[in-house]
This record gives sequence, structure tokens and C-alpha cells, in this order.
Amino acid sequence: MSSESQSADEIRESLPPDIVQTILPYLTPKDIKNLSFTNKYFNSLLDYSNSSILWHELFRKSFGSTSTNEEPFISKNSKEFRTCCETILLNTHSGLDWAKLFNLRKYRSAVFTWGCMKHGRLGYTISSNSRLSPDAMNQLDRRITFGVCKPVEVPWLLYSVPISGRANSWSDEDNYNSNESDHHMLGEYDRSIVQISGGGYSFQILTQSGKLYSTGAMYHGGHNGPGPINGEHDFQPIDETIRALERSFPLVHDPFRRTGSIGDPVRVQNPHQTTNLTGTFRQHDDIYENLMKLNDLSSKCLPGNDQVRRMLPKFIFNVQDPKDFEESTIDSVRFVAVSSGRSHFLALDDDNDLYSWDGREVNHGVKLLFNGLPVRSTNPILKISCGWNCNCIFIYGVGLVVWKSRDATLGYDGFANAHYKVIPGTGEVSGSNKIVDFACGSDNAVLYITNEGEKLWLYSNEIEKYIDLPIEGKMVKIQTSNNKLAVFTSEACFTVDIKDGEIVHNTLTQIEVAPDVRIISLSFGDYHGIALSDKGDMYTWGLESEMCGCLGLGKPEAIVSSGAGTFERSRSVRVQKPTKVELGGTCVAITAGGWQSGAIVIKD
Repeated sequence: MSSESQSADEIRESLPPDIVQTILPYLTPKDIKNLSFTNKYFNSLLDYSNSSILWHELFRKSFGSTSTNEEPFISKNSKEFRTCCETILLNTHSGLDWAKLFNLRKYRSAVFTWGCMKHGRLGYTISSNSRLSPDAMNQLDRRITFGVCKPVEVPWLLYSVPISGRANSWSDEDNYNSNESDHHMLGEYDRSIVQISGGGYSFQILTQSGKLYSTGAMYHGGHNGPGPINGEHDFQPIDETIRALERSFPLVHDPFRRTGSIGDPVRVQNPHQTTNLTGTFRQHDDIYENLMKLNDLSSKCLPGNDQVRRMLPKFIFNVQDPKDFEESTIDSVRFVAVSSGRSHFLALDDDNDLYSWDGREVNHGVKLLFNGLPVRSTNPILKISCGWNCNCIFIYGVGLVVWKSRDATLGYDGFANAHYKVIPGTGEVSGSNKIVDFACGSDNAVLYITNEGEKLWLYSNEIEKYIDLPIEGKMVKIQTSNNKLAVFTSEACFTVDIKDGEIVHNTLTQIEVAPDVRIISLSFGDYHGIALSDKGDMYTWGLESEMCGCLGLGKPEAIVSSGAGTFERSRSVRVQKPTKVELGGTCVAITAGGWQSGAIVIKD
């Protein structure tokens, strides 16, 4: 037996396939690639063309959304856990291997939105989206449109690739984390949508390439989120650059004006002339040229869609002279997760840095610091969650960290300290007290469950207490909004109202659609809910206010005539029971904004 074969056999004995599969979640795609080149054993186990183990892990890394509270914590040693997307695709496409499921999710999925159209929050306007048909709009007449009442695809960079197609070399995966000049492959990752998150007045959309976008003219609706307090204001680098540049440029005296002006012609005296009436004119350089370029880059939109704007960190604009700005820094940050609140959102990057968009004056993400907590290299952020007007994250070995405000940024760096509190006793990394899932509400209220699975805990006003709900089965997942909590058990799904930070016990309701329908995800808007089944079907219910269309069930008259809902006031419809929404595909992710809804759909 050759030494190489003997070595491979020894490795197989010490690291069998199930152990390798357990290790893969801790590795980057590049690490996995290098491991496959180590020897024949790893090369066959992690073969890019044929390995189901490899493609399953790449699928979860790309589309799992495991860094937000949309999914509970994944147990690295649990083979039973599946994300919502994995569950749906295995149920609806059971004959496909993980390589084909990866390509199906990547190439066939698209973002659909519906509901209130104000300020372009759906990612399109009446005139900008050719897919928007008259039967999908709630109108009193041709001049007044209230909302989109059916799911409509958001204009994106569209393309098609056969489902049978698969990548044939590691070079394709290299582009996942590279800035190489292969625009074709990078374009594919820009087109592939990983996550959609609904805020009160917008949607946040994350691509596989790590680019983050927000729909509409604003994400905050004119409200302040958990940003600076006491009338403090963030340092605005671009505004300050403009002021500093103008102050540094000498004014040109004009005898016909009381003040000088910038950029007026300057008379240059010819030294050989003895009169002041002759000479040549020279125009100053346009000092605003580079500033305008910088401003344009800071407010980039999705190519071909002005209603979807790129979201960037503040620190990349930390240049005092616009000539020093390097355009390559625009793509220097790759985001891996996003979570949205009422008028703010958080995004986590692949360096485990956290950025906050949290107020009317915040156009670019402020990097948050947590002074006094361990460094990220030893205690990384594992999950992020936005509440109504606050935030909560889980830091390894520290626990749940919650905050409602931060310092204002002071300089070009774009950093700010969060005013945080650590919820006591939530830092366990193993055992029955380990956090399984958590959800952030309002005013620093956080709900969470542990491995024990039998108790729901509420932290509010710096007090921790146990919430006793008459629910059968082990609690495995929770989701919440400002006024509603969803609790998933191993058997069923329940909702209960929240009022003034307290659970209203007598409102506990089991979500039931049909005997063969299992609900695996919920999302709540201001007055409506969305449910996602394990077969990729979507159901909505609640109040559709002022013909906004947020339920996606069609025109109000059609909803009422079908018996699904009743009129409430002149232009509102209430649907009591979850009702199926027609999508023309398989839904793999849902989100509800204030008066709008969104989904990621794999088109038929």
C-alpha cells in the first residue's frame, strides 16, 4: 500500500465524512476549496461537481440567513435542523440533488412586493415597472392609485440559466469573495437575492455578492430610530468636505459686487504690459466636479431602477479632499445579514462588523462599537435583530445585548458607541440554558427561549421574568413585532398579542390553515400577517387599510365577494383567516413592512 493511500485511510478513520460535515460550517468557501486539494480523500469527499455534502453546505452558507433571527440558532451537531428554505425545496423538489437546488435558488428566484406605493417603497412606481398590470392596482380612478393588490416582481438585473446547469470549476466559487474583473460572474452574484427584510417604510434587499439595497426614497418615513439622543447630530463627512473646500478656496474680488465669488474669471496680468486694462482671462477649476462625483457614488441606485438605492457604510467617505476618494472602496464591505425595524435597520458584514441606519439624517451606515465587551476575534456576533425602536444582538460568550440609542459620530471615521445593556444569564454556550432563539420588540424588550424549550422569557425594563403560556410541545422558534408574538413548537404555531410590553394571555391563538398545512415562518406588518408553509405556499390575513393592497389577495371587491373578507369602513378590508396568495411559483422567504409585503419566489 502506498504511503499516500495509507495516509488517506488514516485520515478517513480519524475524520470520517460525518465529522467533516460537522466542521464545514466553520469554514469559508476558500477554506473548503483548499481542503479539497489536500489529498484524494478530501478531494473525492468535497468534489465540486458531485459532492452533495459540499453543495449542501454552500447552499446553507449562501441562502440560510443564519445570522439573523429569521432562523433559530443552528446546532452544529444536529443533522435534523433545516432552514425554512431548505425545508421547502426538499418538499417541493425532492428529486433534485443539492447542486441543482443551489442553482434553482440562485437563478430562478426573484423579489416580489405589494402594498402601499408611497415614496417608491415597493421598489418601483406605476410608470417604472412594465409587469404592473391594471388588475394588480387598487384605484378609484385613473389618477389616484392607492396600492398594489397582487404580488409583482421588482425590476432587477434579470437573466436565466438552465436548472440543470452547474458550476464546473472552483474558479466560479472564488468570485464569491473576490474583486476580480470577471464581471460576468460578479454580475450573477449581484442578481442572486439572498434576503429581503421589511421595515416600516421600505424593504432592505441583500444580494449574494454582499451588496445591500433599500427601496424607496427613504427607509425611515421621517422618523428617528435608535440613533443619537439629546439633540445630538452625526458628523456628515460629505457636507463637511464641501464646507472645508469652499473655505480653503480664495474668494475672487469683483468690484461690482459687495462680496467675492468662487469660480469667477481671474484677470492675469501680462508682466510686459504697463496698463491694467489689458491681459488674458483664466477660469478657475470647477471645485465641485469631484464633489459631484463623490455625491453620485454615495447615492448609487440599482442599474435600471431608480427606486432601489445602494446602502453603503459611512466610513468609506472619510476623505477630506474628494480627489483622494478611491471608487474601489465602494465594494470593500460585503454584507452577510440584514434586519429591519420600524424606521431603521442593521447590517452585519463578513468581518463581523455591525452597521446601523437609524435616523432621518443617516444616509450611510454607522459602524457600531460596544466598548467594554470582548473583541470580535474571540467573541463574534452570531445573530442580529431589529425591534420596533431598538436592537438586540447575540454575542458568543457574552449573551443578548440590547440598546435603544448610540453616540453621535464625531469625525470622518463614522464610528459610534452603542448605549447597550447585557441581559444577565444569556451567555451560556451549551447546556439547557443556551439561547435557542430570541426576538426584539420595543423599548429594549426582548423575548427568548432556551434549549430547555419549555419556558418563554421576557426581559423588559431591566427585569427578567418567565412567561407561562398554555402551549403543548417544545418551543423551537419565536418571531415578533411591536404588537404580536409568534411561538413555534415542534407541533404547531401560535400567536399572542403584546400590549405595553406585556403578553396578553387571553389572545393566544393557534394558526390553522388546513390539516395538511404546516406553517414554518411568520411575519407581521402594522395590521396584517403573512404565513409561509413548508410547501412554499403563502397565506395572509388581517386589516388591509385604505386600499393599500398589503394582503396581496386582489381588489377589495373581489376579496369580499369571494367570502374571504369583509369591508371595514369605506376603503378597508379585514380578512380573519389566513388565505392563500397566488404567486406563480414557490415562496421561500416572506417579510411584512408597515403597510406593504414582500417575498422571495422561485418562479415556475
